[in-house]
Amino acid sequence: MVRILQIDTSPRYEYSHSRTLAQEFMEKWSSHHSETQIFHRDLGLNPVPYIDATWVSAIG
Repeated sequence: MVRILQIDTSPRYEYSHSRTLAQEFMEKWSSHHSETQIFHRDLGLNPVPYIDATWVSAIG
């Protein structure tokens, strides 16, 4: 089974060319490979938090 991780990072959302291109690719891929699992991460909407002193002390 094929697994694909699609990561979007552009903060431009609907005006982003890379988001549009990636979405079109995934739709076409999925139509030919129905067994594919697609995982999507949107770092524009849900950015990874920075590691800071508070975070380090919380896990330490």
